[in-house]
Amino acid sequence: MDLISSVIAETSAQLGLDLRGLDGVTVAHDYGAALADLDRGVETGSALSATKDGLAEGVAMTPVVYRDGKVMSHLVMSAALLPTIGQSLLGVSGKYIVAHELAHVHEHFCRDQILPKTLLEPFSNSRDPVILFQMAEACWCEYVACLLSAPIWPQQAKLYEMTIVDMLQVVRARIIAAKLKWIQDQNFGAVLSEIATEAGTLLKYLSYLLGHTAGLETTPAAIAPQAWTLLRTHTWLYPWVDKLEGVLRDMFANFENWTDMGAFDPLTDVARGLLVDCGITISLQPNKSMHVRVSPAKVW
Repeated sequence: MDLISSVIAETSAQLGLDLRGLDGVTVAHDYGAALADLDRGVETGSALSATKDGLAEGVAMTPVVYRDGKVMSHLVMSAALLPTIGQSLLGVSGKYIVAHELAHVHEHFCRDQILPKTLLEPFSNSRDPVILFQMAEACWCEYVACLLSAPIWPQQAKLYEMTIVDMLQVVRARIIAAKLKWIQDQNFGAVLSEIATEAGTLLKYLSYLLGHTAGLETTPAAIAPQAWTLLRTHTWLYPWVDKLEGVLRDMFANFENWTDMGAFDPLTDVARGLLVDCGITISLQPNKSMHVRVSPAKVW
């Protein structure tokens, strides 16, 4: 743990991160089990699990926890990362991954100061179904973490680019397959879950790259030319990426002036709009139930 402690001290000082919200660090050989067993101090309704979506495999996470009346963040990471902290391996820098997770700690702490009691409590918005907020929050969190940690390992852009290229090659087919399956079974819950997962994952991975780009003060085309060239061929998607970048940039610039959760509204609008272009329209009914409509989509 001395190695982790020294990296935390070094990177937090270099990046100017506020780690007052850091609850602790767990380094485990069984990363999945460590996540599942983490005591979050409050009932969340779902167990934590490692990212494994066929495009990327998670090795570190910083969930929010509740300790002695305070919202904190606990870093959980795989022991497999330890050899990559001193020297990168296959483009993976353990030092960068630690810095990225510490940036999540910083964002969690700062957001809790600005909007207390919103990180662990269920979010209820009279306008939007919670699934849209979940998509939006994932984009925001990864954008900020990437923006703040980018100077530690600028080369991380290549890994983000590879993931986006891989997803762009399959996402359209996956969305169409979900729609064709719905035509047969009329399972609205399943088609919403599948397409929202694809759209949300796509927006999240794009947010990684956009945040990294902002942190390096450059452009996506400059650091991820293959991904950006391919992205421009997806005419149903590219306009939403442009809007996503503008919304995230404005949210970050005005972060200290946030007054309520309405700050996320422009980002949920992006998530909603992309879902509509994927053929899924969702809305809340007066009784707070969610209405799902499946329709033709630009992705076709």
